[in-house]
Amino acid sequence: MGWRRVARQFLPAAIVLGGLAFLGRELLQNWNDLRDTSTAIDWGQFGLATGLLWAAWTLLSIPTWLAIRQLRAPGTWRQATALFNVSQAPKYLPGGLWALPGRMLLYQRYYRVKPGPGAWAVLFETLALLAGALLIGGWGLFSADRLLVYGGALGLLGGLALIAAAASQRWLRAWLGRLHWLPTNAFRLRDLPASPIGGRVFGWMTLSLLTFWVLTGLAFTQLLESTPSGRDSINWYEATSMYALAWSAGFLVILAPAGLGVRESALIVLLNAFLARDDALLLALLARLWWTIAEGIWILIGLALLRGISPAPAVENGLPAP
Repeated sequence: MGWRRVARQFLPAAIVLGGLAFLGRELLQNWNDLRDTSTAIDWGQFGLATGLLWAAWTLLSIPTWLAIRQLRAPGTWRQATALFNVSQAPKYLPGGLWALPGRMLLYQRYYRVKPGPGAWAVLFETLALLAGALLIGGWGLFSADRLLVYGGALGLLGGLALIAAAASQRWLRAWLGRLHWLPTNAFRLRDLPASPIGGRVFGWMTLSLLTFWVLTGLAFTQLLESTPSGRDSINWYEATSMYALAWSAGFLVILAPAGLGVRESALIVLLNAFLARDDALLLALLARLWWTIAEGIWILIGLALLRGISPAPAVENGLPAP
């Protein structure tokens, strides 16, 4: 077994375990300070921040709605909301990316979209979400903190690279062909016919998700206001960049269920340039609770909406009309 194969198999798991170990060590070392600081949380402000995130979440269904329309399926925004949010539940299982094949199965179940076009649709939705997060993370370039500037530069370059990949299917196929260790390889996207998702639709997907990340950044800034140390300590564009970059880090480490441990570790490191260690740890934990509550509510809403949806007639090849 070559070293590259070993790295492909064990590096993602090592990153996840390292992130959880880092988070556990921070909890142990700062437990007393954390316990004292947590009593000063303004739960009213926390509730407002959660409500803002919950409202911003409505934008996450737009790419799914656009994909359904592009696949010639008679889908509504209500149905897109149900499909997207229900598909988020499996990502809390080990492996992290189970939400993606889960959404493909929902496309097949409710719209009879063939696996090929469905896989392309889910891939482009995911690329738009990650590209939006990385581009918004690029706002860190305007920060006075050097680490956040470096992170912002990487985010901006990464976001532009994803947009370029989506614009060039040939380049994207070549890139996917190298990812033998990712679950996406099981979809065999490089062997599929042309994607039914065009550049214009992908542009609208990305624009809607850029808006989502801006609103999420405002909600995260409100979350900072719920703690004494976080009030007036970080500019809103820096807070937005931090959370988008931390979320991206957790997403990219695919074995971490919902980015658990990795997202928090990245957020602690970024926040620590502005706040004390125990305050950064508290906010990272609050951010996980904040995100999980909003997401959990939307998953329940999705399940309720899905009960009223009947499978649609078959879609002709899952491709847009000529």
